[in-house]
Amino acid sequence: MKKIDKNQIVKSIERANPWWAGLSVGQFKELPKRTHFNRLYDLVLQAEPRRALVLMGPRRIGKTVLLYQIIDQLIVSGKSPKKVLYLSLDNPIFRLSNLEELMIWGMEWSGTMLEDTTIFFDEIQYLDTWEQQLKSLVDSYPKTKFIVTGSAAAALHKKSKESGAGRFTNYLLPPLSFYEFLFIKGKIENIPKESIDLSKLNSLYLEYLNYGGFPESITSEVIRNQPEQYIGQDILDKVLGRDLPSIFGITNPNELQRLFAALAYNTSNEISPEAISQEAGVPKIEINKYIEFLEAAFLIRVIEKTDDKIKKFQRRTHFKVTLTNPSLRSAIFGKLTPEDKDLEALAETAIYSQLIIYEGGYPSYKYARWNRGGSKGEVDLVHVTITGEAIAALEIKWSDRFANGEGKPKSLISFCRDNNLKTAIMTSKNVFSETKHGELSIMHFPTSYLCFALGFLGNMSSEIKDFAEKNKKYIDDEKGIKKIINDGFDEDYTKKLSEKIISSMHAVFYLKSDLAKHLPNVMTAVNALIKKNK
Repeated sequence: MKKIDKNQIVKSIERANPWWAGLSVGQFKELPKRTHFNRLYDLVLQAEPRRALVLMGPRRIGKTVLLYQIIDQLIVSGKSPKKVLYLSLDNPIFRLSNLEELMIWGMEWSGTMLEDTTIFFDEIQYLDTWEQQLKSLVDSYPKTKFIVTGSAAAALHKKSKESGAGRFTNYLLPPLSFYEFLFIKGKIENIPKESIDLSKLNSLYLEYLNYGGFPESITSEVIRNQPEQYIGQDILDKVLGRDLPSIFGITNPNELQRLFAALAYNTSNEISPEAISQEAGVPKIEINKYIEFLEAAFLIRVIEKTDDKIKKFQRRTHFKVTLTNPSLRSAIFGKLTPEDKDLEALAETAIYSQLIIYEGGYPSYKYARWNRGGSKGEVDLVHVTITGEAIAALEIKWSDRFANGEGKPKSLISFCRDNNLKTAIMTSKNVFSETKHGELSIMHFPTSYLCFALGFLGNMSSEIKDFAEKNKKYIDDEKGIKKIINDGFDEDYTKKLSEKIISSMHAVFYLKSDLAKHLPNVMTAVNALIKKNK
């Protein structure tokens, strides 16, 4: 039997780096950049502290495209093409050697020294000992920058925290937010400025729910029209059928696939281990383990239950599972229509997905449900502090009934009264309003608009901080700057910043002025919802 020798591996390395021969990165260069590009590029250029950049996130959300775009920008900015090495561990031939050998062989072939070289290792999760090897490279080659990506985000995060303390900088790349979807779509389709009214925003929101979480679906009509074939099948086959079984030693991937399908269909609905076991045909004893694996692949998040008294339950008898990307549901089961009965649950999923940007997940977000002493109710989302205090409540609706004052949202009112909340948010389909219920003020915003605003704020958070630092004249004092950076927004500071912020924001330009004007009010209203958990 012939052995795969070094020369064969080196030839594969050469093919993976066409810029060494004066070629470009190809089609990736022309694709629109995600709004995360500048932040990632700055981290790539960062020399100190001396750390590897670990880019984590689910499949099909643009990690590899971002790497190629960063490579292109490095070369355009003057870096020698032969000082850039890219390898994808998705290619099994590269798994026959260790990272150091691959790097040295590549640099030998390119004829350059390792000093001031930028090394990209894509799909690093396929290498069992990647974290130890990467740590060793960071220590051994202090003048070389290392960037790695991986799809099994939680597994990567756990390993990088355990083995890479002080050596790795972790960056979570989420699926597209609704704001980012509009930003990219607006560039591709040349959407005129100030052309989107609320009716159009709702229409675009439905597009986002159906396919907009995946960047390639915006640029490809074929993928957009057949998400089940091009995205759904890829998730089922590659992630659930190959990636997770190889990483976690799963012997029956069919069970995992059935469970994920059942969870995706019931996204944002309350479930129990018994019910989901019966629905998916998976033994109950395997449910918690498989859910942990699906979270590791960044496909789902578990939302824990509390009640109207913010009780912490000792046993997980009921919980919600929400998709990290709302478009995953349509990728498996097909697109939803504007009148689909499942649209409200998917809208709730989309709100949760925008919150990925904040705190890197949902550790402080829960849902409340109670049935005790004749009192029962549910609130879709509550923000609970580490000390067990509810500081925000949100109810998600796809109708205008309560926003128009037709009836009272009894569960939300009761929850806020019991937890001494003076304000709350309830979404609508088309209406901006405020309703009063005793001392409680409920702010009503269209679901699509709230989704847009959350993505906008998450995307612009670092730029808002930069603005606050560079424009002290808009802030009363140094204490005010620190307050914005550490605690988020309050009404006074928001008003001072909002005009400058909005005038510099990308996708906001697409909104008609009478729609954009609501953004400062939403920014103030969601302060408690996105505030750091302390």
